[in-house]
Amino acid sequence: LVVVLALGVLDMPASGPGLLQAAQGVGALLAATASVVLLGRRRLAPAVLLGMVGTGLAIAVLGTVMTAWQAAIAIAGYGMAKLFVDVAARTLLQRAVPDRLLTRVFGVQESLMMLGMAVGSALAPVLVTLVGAQRAFLLAGTVLPALALMLFWWVLRLESRAVHPGAAVRVLRRVTVFGLMDLPSLERVSRAARRVVVGPGEAVVRQGDHGDHAYVLEQGTATVTVDDSTVATLRPVVCFGEVALLRNVPRTATVTAATTSTLWSIDRLTFLEAVGAVDGSARLFEGDRARYQQQPSDGEPLPDA
Repeated sequence: LVVVLALGVLDMPASGPGLLQAAQGVGALLAATASVVLLGRRRLAPAVLLGMVGTGLAIAVLGTVMTAWQAAIAIAGYGMAKLFVDVAARTLLQRAVPDRLLTRVFGVQESLMMLGMAVGSALAPVLVTLVGAQRAFLLAGTVLPALALMLFWWVLRLESRAVHPGAAVRVLRRVTVFGLMDLPSLERVSRAARRVVVGPGEAVVRQGDHGDHAYVLEQGTATVTVDDSTVATLRPVVCFGEVALLRNVPRTATVTAATTSTLWSIDRLTFLEAVGAVDGSARLFEGDRARYQQQPSDGEPLPDA
């Protein structure tokens, strides 16, 4: 339909469809930034349903545009709404589906999405031939709002059995590697994380031990020693203990709480699955430590980001 709009309705040059698709990409980038508002939010069903309505309305508006600029703005709005509902829907699915079934559920979702695109591509020229290009947009734009109304109670029921990601999600996103993840992946790590409180002088990890967890320091301070020599002091919010997991080697240092400290513990499998998708994760962890070793304040509570 975008090709029909660009070449048949707006009489744009051959590059017109590509330019309009670029507008969709711009809208998606803006929505990716805005999707942070979904972080840790308990209610995702309204975001899914409103995103469906917004996507459909943006398609319908394309049936009324008169200039290329109007079309680009409407398609950017479509890109924003589409990505927003994608993120909200995938996050809601991940919260509601047991981990053992998640891969299969996402496989079904991707297959249905590809099927929908194939059916839509086949129907688009038929629709344009029968009712004209502008009415085709108006009719196509009614599909998602209608589905949103039909699925309203079903989506609410799905949300009622969803597992909330927990308090860790706002802490973890302060760590660069976790902050680079998409929202569903970040929430999955958050659900697996366990809060640990340790007292002054208590060792969290010991040099030479086998490593089966990584830790994120939320509150307090900790000292890092290698061969009984103190080499650094850690302050919030920083990840440690990841070297043994990433390199599959014994612990390379001992980390001891200097004050009463609150940590988030992440098991090996969850940690490796999560950070494996982030390029240069080891370097990013080291960069965080270099910054937070120099942070001036001791043991201050993490602000609610």
